[in-house]
Amino acid sequence: MGGRKAHHLPAAVTLSQRAALALALILTMALAAAAAGCSARFELASISAESIPPEARDEPHRAENVVWRTCHKDNGLLIVACTYDLRGYESPGVLGPTFPAMRVSVYRGSEDGSLTSVAGGTCDIGKDVKFRAMPGQGMGSPNGGSLVWSLHAVGMALDARVVKVIGVTTTGRTVEAGVNNGFWGMFVDNTGQHETWASLNAVSAQGKALYRYLDDFVRP
Repeated sequence: MGGRKAHHLPAAVTLSQRAALALALILTMALAAAAAGCSARFELASISAESIPPEARDEPHRAENVVWRTCHKDNGLLIVACTYDLRGYESPGVLGPTFPAMRVSVYRGSEDGSLTSVAGGTCDIGKDVKFRAMPGQGMGSPNGGSLVWSLHAVGMALDARVVKVIGVTTTGRTVEAGVNNGFWGMFVDNTGQHETWASLNAVSAQGKALYRYLDDFVRP
């Protein structure tokens, strides 16, 4: 007999299933947006060598393809940074291949208008590295007087969301440095001999720490 074939309708989607599907879709979109934000490429700008004072214009040793990146004032200091290809050594006396590197220098001006180098650091940039911090301690005897200790930190933050780097010392002292075209530097004079950096964090305009360095240091 030519009866009609029965068609089975799919089971209705329950309310809980719809909620689960909606939540999964929201999470997927959020993860995609986060991934897009994290992978956004930071474009480094360049400046002319003529915009840098002659005292701060010396090129790094064994450097090729030097590109000046920033020369800005921050907290009464002059911060100068460049990137370049550093020629390494394959063996003693034998030059090898190059690798990308950077240098950040910190200068302090004097009353006669001259600049004095007070801090700096050089390191490789590294592939896909967004944040670098190079902390250090210095000492000197100005005008032949007693020893004076200081702290400094320089580095890069190749993330457009980072607006400044906040450093905290083991005595609770807080120092801030603005980020200009991905580079920053800070210097603290007259510190204690045993005062060191406890943390160096790159933060956003909302105050969120996006990158941390030495943050797990045990504070006294």
